[in-house]
Amino acid sequence: MSGEQPTSSFLEIAQREGLLAAEAVADLSRESQDRQISPAQLAMQQGLLSLVQVEIIETLLNPSSAITGYEILGLLGYGGMGVVYRARQKSLGRVVALKTVMLNSKTSRGRLSRFEQEAQTVGKLLHPQIVTAYDFGRDGNRVYFAMELVQGEDIERRLDRDGPLTEVETWGLIRQAASGLAQAAELGIVHRDIKPANLLLVTPPKGFPLPPGMPMVKIADFGLALIIDEVDDRTRLTADNSTVGSPHYMAPEQLGSSEIDLRADIYALGATAYHMLSGRPPFDGLALPQIFAQKMSQDPPSLTTLRTGLSLESITLVQDLMARDLAQRIGNYTELIDRIDQLGMATSMTSPTVASATQTVTLSPGMTYSTESRPTTTVTQADITSIIPAGELPDAKRATRRGLGIGGWGLVALVLISGVGYGIAVWRDSPAAIVGISGDELKPTGYAADLFDGESLSKWRTIAGNWQTTKDDEGATVLAASGGLMSRAVVKEVPGRAPERLEYYRLRISAALRQATAIELSFGIHATGPATETRSILRFEQDQVSLGRQSAKNLPVVPVLPAVQLALDPEKYHELRIERQAAQWRAYVDDRLIGTIPLADDEAPLIRVAVESDSDDKLAYLADILVEELAHP
Repeated sequence: MSGEQPTSSFLEIAQREGLLAAEAVADLSRESQDRQISPAQLAMQQGLLSLVQVEIIETLLNPSSAITGYEILGLLGYGGMGVVYRARQKSLGRVVALKTVMLNSKTSRGRLSRFEQEAQTVGKLLHPQIVTAYDFGRDGNRVYFAMELVQGEDIERRLDRDGPLTEVETWGLIRQAASGLAQAAELGIVHRDIKPANLLLVTPPKGFPLPPGMPMVKIADFGLALIIDEVDDRTRLTADNSTVGSPHYMAPEQLGSSEIDLRADIYALGATAYHMLSGRPPFDGLALPQIFAQKMSQDPPSLTTLRTGLSLESITLVQDLMARDLAQRIGNYTELIDRIDQLGMATSMTSPTVASATQTVTLSPGMTYSTESRPTTTVTQADITSIIPAGELPDAKRATRRGLGIGGWGLVALVLISGVGYGIAVWRDSPAAIVGISGDELKPTGYAADLFDGESLSKWRTIAGNWQTTKDDEGATVLAASGGLMSRAVVKEVPGRAPERLEYYRLRISAALRQATAIELSFGIHATGPATETRSILRFEQDQVSLGRQSAKNLPVVPVLPAVQLALDPEKYHELRIERQAAQWRAYVDDRLIGTIPLADDEAPLIRVAVESDSDDKLAYLADILVEELAHP
């Protein structure tokens, strides 16, 4: 913490950046002076700021020395762990977008490796149509990634403001994107999330070979790219079989196939062109289950039904780009660029060869400027006792705030529907037969906490089995078990206050199955009697993941959807994630949505973790058990 800085400096920056409201700043200023405690510590104790937010403020307090080699000029955005600053690279005097990721004592090598791979992936891409990577390194408790800083709006915002584009502009922009993606494809890189929001429009530099008035395209967010390397699977940036992309634009084969190649990006370019020409994305207005079903069996409505006056050539080209049959789809970028040139709509659509000097703001999608503190409901000890079994209560006297803000996990914060997989949950005991993502999207409030302190089973209740702490192969302290069950209350703990129920939250567990049979995460627990407890279960096995529901302790678990077959390495850590959102539970594995389940009345703020194994020496490992509070934005 920056103890040498005046109290007013810290709080002034917090208010200026929208991290604290004026009223909270005034209260903290008075209390910190009365108690002789730093405002940073006080704000974290009261759940007003996360560790990431405090890190942001202290970085802005020391702009010239916070990160070696860079001068921080301002904050562009942040997520749970990642922060993007506007910064000056001192050695070259160049202004860049500087993405940083905080490390802590429990940061796994795998997490750091994923960030390094992202940097290496983007670093291979040297093309005027792709945001340029400049530098990567580690400084103290952070790793950083410097990239081109660009100013302009994305195509999605342009469409929202102005409506459909002309055919000439549409194909001029698609051609530029195809040129950049062609270079990526030569390096074996597939973007996997091409969409209007990831195509930035900027003013081309003087002399750049574009028709007058034609914006220049910059492809953003290659952090989702999957390096296709059949020889070395260590280059893969996402789990095999994981679905990455935005549902309206992603190719049908991305809904489950592991055979993803450049034709997935070609389909997405076609879906983007469809949106640009019609003013609406393909399959617009449909729920997620309907989008998935229709993508696999039929084409979107013809452009002729959405806009009059389009040329037959444009309509046919979009259809050929979006062909569901891979054999019928345009198969490479040379063919695509030739087809665009044959339209004859723009004689100057030549492949750009001039390096871009334009500087624009590149933000990782999903990063926000601020989160506001929101009122919470205080839960009395009697209230908690009535909904949580005895022995599963946290000790309020020992409550501490550790690891705040670590819950970001993803090294790049993503847009709501970007970079995650989508599933359909069949709720067999409910009138709702098919459940997709529904309800308002809740956002992190800034409160986050570790539920495993890296040292002991403090606040966990061991129900069965032999749970222990040990060191994994990377030297990190983890929970290990060959079988058994443990549980923990999920409540908001602030020193000096009674525990507060977390009404909505996101919980993440890093799990390595190793040689164990299965790991189960139970949630949505509701007990009306000793033998009538209901619960939802996310089950992680060697070759599949499933979501089920148990209506009584002694009854079998009923699947709510078919098991998802996943080829995940059991020796590596994978993220199990549940979210208690406004209308439903959402269950994920490695950012792939496995399914959703409606919320039930009177659910206990409680989770349980179980490990199954056929031998005492076949241990599963658990680490980085983190919770984030969610609320309406």
